Amino acid sequence: MTVVDGPEMRTFLDLYLKALVSGQACVFAGAGLSVPAGYVDWRALLKPLAEDVGLDVAKEHDLIRVSQYAINSAGGRARVNQRIIGEFSRTARRVPSHDILARLPIATYWTTNFDTLLEEALRAAGRRPAVVHAQEQLTSREDDADATVYKMHGDKSRPDQCVLSMDDFEQFAETRGQFLELLRGSMAEQTFLFLGYSLTDPNIDLVLAHLRSRFGRDRREHFWLTKRVTREDHDSDEEFHYERGRESLRIQDLKRYGIQTVLMDSYADLETILRRIQLLYRRRFVFISGAAHDYDPLGQDSLETLSRKLGERLIHEGYGLISGGGVSIGTAAVLGAASQSARTTGAARSRLRVTAFDQNIEDAAVRNAVYEQYRKSMLSEAGFAVFIAGNKLQGTETRPAGGIRNEYEIGRDLGVLPIPIGATGHMARTLWDKVRDDPIAVYGDDRATTLLDRLAPGRTDVADMLDAIFEIIYRYDGRRR
Repeated sequence: MTVVDGPEMRTFLDLYLKALVSGQACVFAGAGLSVPAGYVDWRALLKPLAEDVGLDVAKEHDLIRVSQYAINSAGGRARVNQRIIGEFSRTARRVPSHDILARLPIATYWTTNFDTLLEEALRAAGRRPAVVHAQEQLTSREDDADATVYKMHGDKSRPDQCVLSMDDFEQFAETRGQFLELLRGSMAEQTFLFLGYSLTDPNIDLVLAHLRSRFGRDRREHFWLTKRVTREDHDSDEEFHYERGRESLRIQDLKRYGIQTVLMDSYADLETILRRIQLLYRRRFVFISGAAHDYDPLGQDSLETLSRKLGERLIHEGYGLISGGGVSIGTAAVLGAASQSARTTGAARSRLRVTAFDQNIEDAAVRNAVYEQYRKSMLSEAGFAVFIAGNKLQGTETRPAGGIRNEYEIGRDLGVLPIPIGATGHMARTLWDKVRDDPIAVYGDDRATTLLDRLAPGRTDVADMLDAIFEIIYRYDGRRR
């Protein structure tokens, strides 16, 4: 069984993807997200401080109290502050999990981490995060931010304000109470994914208890990704069985609060799961590639009807459309999607993404480089690419559109599944021949073979072509039906 198999994992992927598509997904990250980057978790952070007061941190479960003992012994928190400064001044590099999370359509990130890796990943993804680590910042966030990172336990830049001790938690309602109010609101309205986090924070317990009291069984469902208890992590069979029983009880208890646990075999599985989420999200979006100066063999009416109906149906069935607005083809598809979006309530408009190619770049080399970047950007967001016609007027002759072939090659490099409609001729016919010749190499299996035959050269039934296109999408989008 792979890490993405099993009913619990499939349920999680399906429901969290629905939240992503609807704009209602949220992430709560703990120290486990940053440990692979080179930072320590709480236990390692407190290890030398515990030793200072004669404790073995490996034997302690209440780490908040250990931190308080260290502060009491030192007569203040200067030593704790210096430990934070020293540890988080070390160089650490983002891991792929940070970058994947930053590229998902998530507007709000919560974390108890002191490091800045999450906000760095957002900036690297071209996003503008508002970072809130102190209560007074809640009223002065950046107006142009497209994501917010709530650091409810503080930031390494202000170690004196970081939440680490019993004193800090006891004063939390006074010094950081607004974070709890905002978190309650977020958890009532959004689907949370807790990862790299132990879910043992007393403040989180208060929020969960409030939501359970307020909404009862109507509370929103959330998910907790965590490593399962394994024999390798324990010194004896007795200890292992005890911890496994404890794990089972914890999982059952969290269900009272609407939190479903998804167990991983190891923390290394986290990146695999996030990549799976990213891939399945991309497969909710279809790139339309095509252009037509010559409408043969189907004719202009059939070709534009096919393109327009494809755009309409994508939006109607909950998918997104990505287009560069290719001559006739892209325009018709976008118009179809836009008309359907206007008739659809909710977030349908956010599923229509159009990139207008700059037609005023005179230098050919510069223009080609810019267009290549456009194509990579669009296709990096897509899971499927439908290829229609693909020809252009060059001088006085109609030629195959090289840009359509480029989009095919770029898409293949990015893991986009191609759906060429050979019946529309031209470059799409060439690509259909290529895919039909070895569908297993393209799709990983032969489930699309008979469907590709319904898109073959010589076919003329537009309605049947549309059905075949969507049958291919249904078979590979990973959605539970």
